[in-house]
Amino acid sequence: IPILQANADVSVCSGTVVPSTVFSAINVPASYTWTNDKTTLGLSTVSGFGSLPSFTSVNSSSQADSMRIVVRASYLGCFSVRDTFFIKVKPMPTISAISNATESCATGN
Repeated sequence: IPILQANADVSVCSGTVVPSTVFSAINVPASYTWTNDKTTLGLSTVSGFGSLPSFTSVNSSSQADSMRIVVRASYLGCFSVRDTFFIKVKPMPTISAISNATESCATGN
């Protein structure tokens, strides 16, 4: 039975390129399948085989959002325990102009 190496959660800002994730089993040369539960955050593919491809993250909302990636390794008809990790995509910060700003100086000694 393949033993899938766990993947860490990832947190990025919208517009960041998320690099490809190469999966690995620690005991056998396995094959990998994965699923993605949220295609609106830049990774438009619902599922795949092999490595998770790189993609440019997208989040046009005002709140962080996450996709759940579930990976499973297989070798000679045997399957690993599923590994689940999350890719959180934070929105780009917005800067509001300050109107009616006044300049002030501190009085010193």
